[in-house]
Amino acid sequence: WRALTPAFIHFGFLHIIFNLMWWRDLANIIENTKGVLFLIIFLLVTGLSSNLLQASQTGANFGGLSGVVYGLLGYLWIYKTIKKDAKYSLPKNDIVFMIGWFFLCLFDVFSFKAANYAHGGGLITGMAIGLVIGLYDLKKIETSEE
Repeated sequence: WRALTPAFIHFGFLHIIFNLMWWRDLANIIENTKGVLFLIIFLLVTGLSSNLLQASQTGANFGGLSGVVYGLLGYLWIYKTIKKDAKYSLPKNDIVFMIGWFFLCLFDVFSFKAANYAHGGGLITGMAIGLVIGLYDLKKIETSEE
């Protein structure tokens, strides 16, 4: 349980607002295309993987939903790359902004400490899930057309 709770702890009003704005936009796409159960499982998997990676590198003094948010981005980005007819759009500006933000945080451009391992771990986990699900859905479509 402690491995998941950092996703729900935030260090200030702007921190939680920023994460919830991205959650609203990105999680809504997944909920509408894959369902609420998939979204809950996705939250658990990306939350655990990103938080465990962060804790293994820096200890337990961190929090925020951004590891999960980066997981959402990674999933949607890779899934859409594989399955081009997916019924959603992910604006390139969103990808550029979030990857840019990732590197700004990584290189300590701001005065706050970011959970960079959680960001990276969430992104990679989301991309891996997007790859697996995207290839599975693509194969399922090809099989049904035969």
